[in-house]
Amino acid sequence: MGAEHSGHESVYGTEERRCGALLPVLLLLIVAVTLLGHGALVLAQAHLDVSIVARALLTARLSAEAGVVQAMVDSANWSREEPLWSPEAVHEGTLGPFGRFEVSVTAIDQELALWVGAGEHVAHAGTYRVGRLAWQLSPTRRLAAAEAVVMSGGTLSAAAAATVDGSDLKRPPFEWTEEDCAPLADSVAWAVPSGRLEPWARLAVDFGTFPPLGLLDWAVLADRSRNVPPGVIAPLPTQFAGVCRIEVATNWGDPSRAGDCRDHFVLVTTLGDLTLDGGGGQGVLAVDGSLRLEGASRFTGVVLVAGDLNLAQGARIDGLVRTGGSVSLSDSSRIVGSGCAVLAALGRLDALRRPVVIPGGAWVRPLGPAN
Repeated sequence: MGAEHSGHESVYGTEERRCGALLPVLLLLIVAVTLLGHGALVLAQAHLDVSIVARALLTARLSAEAGVVQAMVDSANWSREEPLWSPEAVHEGTLGPFGRFEVSVTAIDQELALWVGAGEHVAHAGTYRVGRLAWQLSPTRRLAAAEAVVMSGGTLSAAAAATVDGSDLKRPPFEWTEEDCAPLADSVAWAVPSGRLEPWARLAVDFGTFPPLGLLDWAVLADRSRNVPPGVIAPLPTQFAGVCRIEVATNWGDPSRAGDCRDHFVLVTTLGDLTLDGGGGQGVLAVDGSLRLEGASRFTGVVLVAGDLNLAQGARIDGLVRTGGSVSLSDSSRIVGSGCAVLAALGRLDALRRPVVIPGGAWVRPLGPAN
């Protein structure tokens, strides 16, 4: 009995010692798991904080970018005659429930500006800024850049009684009055101080290449214009009950300034060859092909032609001409340089004034958080 009792005590003692040894281990495991859980919680909270900040920063940046795009679409922001030489707020608004933005514009030169958008998340401090460079046509700068009344990639041939004249750009176009051009006189004098241009100069383009208007190339002009099919057309001013019907495709305004369409100017493009068989218009005529003006046809403003330009007897253009091909004038046809016609045409067409993002990179490198 004594030996048996001693054996039981030995077994029980061993189990007690084992339990005593396991208890600290279990406690250590519990502590370790607790610490791991706490660490995971802290790490998750840190990730959450980072994601919240990142989301707020992304919202601020997207708001800034969206604000610039919206500002550039709004004609009220770029219809000004004078560039904004110091930063000026031109647009503000919201993006979704949390984004807010303000946009300012600063002119770099007459046709180049930096559009800066400042965006923020409404619930978080800090502003993100982005900048976008854009070009905007200046009528006076385009006139100042003119080297000649006619610039072509080919030759100029004129009959004995035909005229290409750049002797007086301050003179009003045919059938216009001094009063019509008086508001533009100072701009013409600034752009062409001498008041005269060479009749013709070589345009550095390959034959058949469309001559752009600054950064307004064929694709941009075609996208913003009234497109007419190639062929033969006789544009005439259309009016009814004292109202100029500008929705009529063949109404290109009234260069004689005799009726209700005297102030209607057009941006017209044609993909292919075009012939004006009588009638006429005013504004900008762009032809990605060749252009022919039959007798008594006329156009006042800017004419851009990828191919050849031919003026039949009696046809007339007042303003500036740019062609990728050759220019030929028959007897009594005329191309007369007119600063007033150019400024009136370019200044009256809002489609030309819309900014063009500088090619080769839409967004300037983000300016980053402002604070």
